[in-house]
Amino acid sequence: MTVVGLDLGGTKIAAGVFDGTRLLSKVVLPTPEEGGMAVVQALAEATRKAEAEAGVEGVAIGLGTPGPLDFKEGVIRFTPNIRGLVNFPIRRLLEEATKRPVHLENDANAAALAEHHLPGGARPRRRRWRRFPDGRAFWWPPPEGGGWGSSPGPGCWG
Repeated sequence: MTVVGLDLGGTKIAAGVFDGTRLLSKVVLPTPEEGGMAVVQALAEATRKAEAEAGVEGVAIGLGTPGPLDFKEGVIRFTPNIRGLVNFPIRRLLEEATKRPVHLENDANAAALAEHHLPGGARPRRRRWRRFPDGRAFWWPPPEGGGWGSSPGPGCWG
């Protein structure tokens, strides 16, 4: 199954088209500073460009976004680094713009899920993704070693 993965960041939007675990294309665009609907348009444009480069259309879109989300309603409650996305119905708007189903996920959770499922990289399998309650995320144990006594702070239980 071919899908599109989108990563919405404060400065860039990354789009990749995947066939299973194989990356077919990757496109990076700047995140519009004005936020709001300009972000939706840029996400849709990144999707179209990545699909054109891959020569195939994805059947669905996965979108990772910063900040707290209302998963049931598909709403970004707010983002710490992008203006105009307060109580913003991103899933509905992106589905309308792309005519495809969109799965919404917090960007840190999406990164952890990708690292778990996609092959290799430099991260050994014995390490796990951990998140603080405030949304910051990191790999545990840290690459420099150490134990719970040298953790960056409370809330390292994932």
